[in-house]
Amino acid sequence: MSGQTDPYQAFLKTWEKDFEPKTAKLPRFPYSKLHYYKPESTFQDNIVDDQTGKKKTLAGFYRTHTGHCENWVNFLWTVTGKLNKFDGMEVKKTLVKPLGFHFFLVKKWWDKRPDKFGMNEWLFRFGGGKEDMVRPQPPDNMFGQAKNDITGVPGQNSIEGPIYNCPSQKVFTAHWLFHVVSIADPSKDKYYDPSYGQVYDNQQKFEEVLFAVGIRKEIEERTGKAIIALYDEHQLFHGSPVPHPWVYFEDYPFQPGDAH
Repeated sequence: MSGQTDPYQAFLKTWEKDFEPKTAKLPRFPYSKLHYYKPESTFQDNIVDDQTGKKKTLAGFYRTHTGHCENWVNFLWTVTGKLNKFDGMEVKKTLVKPLGFHFFLVKKWWDKRPDKFGMNEWLFRFGGGKEDMVRPQPPDNMFGQAKNDITGVPGQNSIEGPIYNCPSQKVFTAHWLFHVVSIADPSKDKYYDPSYGQVYDNQQKFEEVLFAVGIRKEIEERTGKAIIALYDEHQLFHGSPVPHPWVYFEDYPFQPGDAH
């Protein structure tokens, strides 16, 4: 962490230097990039530690240089001092999950349905094996009836060459954020997303970047890829538009084991 004496200011300095520009590296190894879903990796590569067979922790993240969103939240907490308080402000890890659905999609996507309103079915097809977004990217970045927009926000160090210039993992069953909780000064109460180098002033701001919610439909027999049905404020679900909020937030305290 930066040599700032004020822990909160030191946190901000580290965020602005390493996380916001999406150039985070392994501590003490300035040429060792850390990735949020490294190009050429699969969903499994990032979630499961290949040595232990269990969910990847920071040890596996450091060894493979690629990992999932909780790895990134724990990494941010670790490199900024493993503090649970900043001068009266609390530090939490926040789990975001879809409300009543299986998935939520984060922008940018283009809606490619022939008819965007009413009860017509809107199908999303994953690009990789089963529920794998990472590879291979389908032709023209078309995932069923949704097109991935390559001008969207990329993950940490996830742009490497023209073939992989599209944002990784924009379809979530859950996502972890880093929450600075400030009751005394609400202007400092923010959600930090180290996986993408983004900051959200409140839950509503995160809700504004959502594109749609989805439910599992089937595994396509021909390709083995998962198909999900998507819904937004225009698509009727059980006869009604899907009301906001589409996701809910749960705060958890950091634990000592999160640093390993």
